[in-house]
Amino acid sequence: MAEMASAGELTVRGVRLGLAHHDAPRVDIHIRNGVIAQLRPVMQADAHPGASKPSSLAEIDATELMAFPGFVNAHAHSNESFEQGAYEGLALEEWLALAYPPLVSEVLPERWHYLRAAMLAMQSLRSGVTALHDDFLNPACSEAALGQVLAAYSDVGLRACVAVTMADRSYREGLPLAETLWPAALRARLASQARPCFASQTDFFKNALALTASRGNPRLQLSLGPRGPQRCTPEMLGQLAQLASQHAVPVHMHVLESRAQALTAQAQHGRSFITVLDEAGLLTESLALNHAVWLTAADIERIARRGARVVHNPLSNFKLASGLCPLKPLLAAGVDVALGTDGAATGDSVDYFDSLRMAALVHRLDATEEAPAPNARKIVDMATRAGAATMGNAGRHGEIAVGQSADLTLLHAHDPAFLPLNDGPRQLCYAATSRSVHTVIVGGQVVFAHGRCTRVDEAGLWAEIAAAAEEFRRMRLSRDDPEADALRAALSRMQSHGRARSHELATLNRICLT
Repeated sequence: MAEMASAGELTVRGVRLGLAHHDAPRVDIHIRNGVIAQLRPVMQADAHPGASKPSSLAEIDATELMAFPGFVNAHAHSNESFEQGAYEGLALEEWLALAYPPLVSEVLPERWHYLRAAMLAMQSLRSGVTALHDDFLNPACSEAALGQVLAAYSDVGLRACVAVTMADRSYREGLPLAETLWPAALRARLASQARPCFASQTDFFKNALALTASRGNPRLQLSLGPRGPQRCTPEMLGQLAQLASQHAVPVHMHVLESRAQALTAQAQHGRSFITVLDEAGLLTESLALNHAVWLTAADIERIARRGARVVHNPLSNFKLASGLCPLKPLLAAGVDVALGTDGAATGDSVDYFDSLRMAALVHRLDATEEAPAPNARKIVDMATRAGAATMGNAGRHGEIAVGQSADLTLLHAHDPAFLPLNDGPRQLCYAATSRSVHTVIVGGQVVFAHGRCTRVDEAGLWAEIAAAAEEFRRMRLSRDDPEADALRAALSRMQSHGRARSHELATLNRICLT
C-alpha cells in the first residue's frame, strides 16, 4: 500500500469506478504530477499483454476498492470547530449572537486557528472530502490567523479555498428589523461600533493573495467572503464584483438564509437581495450563494440566467429551522447546486456522509411526478463536480477523467453498505458511512490511509486540540453576559415580529419550518 507519492507517478490498480455500472470493467488510474494521465480498463490491458504499462513510483492495489471523485465540502467554517453541540436549535440571528458575539472583541491564541482548521481537515479526510471551502470568519483581518489556517490545510494535505471576510455595514445596520426592539442602552452601545473599513479589507485581501502564493502550494487558494448582502452596501458589492474579476477569484457569500434576511432585503432596498446582487454586477458564475433558502421564483430565474451557483446546507438549515433550500426548482432551472456541511456549531456534524444522506432524502418529502426529487447520481454530482465549480475549479476538479486533478475517494467495496453492489451512487447516498472510506488521494498524494491521516502526527494533534477546545469552552461558553442576554431577547422578539410580517414576501418556500 502506498503511504504517499510526494511527486511523480502513482497508479491505482484494478479499481471499480463508483459512478459506473455495477458490471463495468475495472480500471487502472495512472496519475502523473497530480493529474489523471490515463484510465485503462483492466480487461483491455489483459487482452494486450504486449502493451506498454505505465511506470510508477508507487501503486495501490485497489481490486477491493471503489473510486469516486473526491467529495467537495462547498461550505464550512473552521472557526466553529470547538463548538459542536454548544447550542440548541435557535433561530439563525439568535444563534449568531451567541456564536459570533457582536459586543465582544475576542483575541484568541494564534495556535487555536491552526488547531480548529486541522480538526476540520482531519474530520473531512475521514469522510472522504478532498477539498473544502472554508468561510473563515476573520473580521479583524489578522494575517497571522489566516496564515495559521492555511498552514493547517497545507500540513494535513487537503485542498482548500479560504474566504477573506468583508463587510462595510455594522452589525446594527444589518438588522433593521430589530432596531426598534432593543433597549435604549443596548441601542447606544451598538450604535457606537465603527463601520468596518472596506478599503482596509481590500488591502488585506491583496496582501493575503501574495501570502498564499508565496507558500507555493497549488492546493491553497483564496476567495472573497462578504458577510451577506445585509452587511454590505450596494457600492461595496459593485467594488467586490470588480475585485473578483480583476483577481479571478470566486466569491463566497451567505444569501437569504433566513426569513429575517428576506424581510431585511425589503427594508433596506425594497427588493430581493438577488436583484441587488445582480444590479451590482456580482451575480455571476464566480458567486456561490450559501443557503439560498428564501428565494422567489423570479430570484431563481435570475440566478439561472446569470450562471451563479448555490450551496445547499441541509443540516444547519434544519437545525436552525431556517427552512429548506428550493433544490428542485433550482435544478429544474439549470442552476448548479453544490453541497456543504456548514460549521460544526450549526449542523453539529462535519461528517460529509451526514450531509449527503440528508440532501438525498429530505427533498422527497414533497416530490411529485412533475417535480421529482434529485436522484442519487445527481446528489453525487452536487458533492463532487458542482462543489469544485463553486471554488472556481470547474473543469479541473471533481471528476475522474483524464486531465482532471487526481482527487479521489476510495471506498471499501466489501463494506456492508455495498454488498451486494446494486448501484454505487444510491448505496453511497443511502447506505454508506464514513467507515466506508479506505483511502483519500489529493493531487496525486495519499493523504489518508489505514484509518489515519498520513501527513501529520494525528494522535498528537488530537491531544492538543482536546486541551485547547476545553480551554475555549471555559473561556467562551461558560461565561454570563447580561448584554448578550438582552441582545438575544430583542432578536427573539424580532423573530416573532418577522413571522407576523411574512405575508409581505411575495413568494415563500413551499417547505418552510418556521
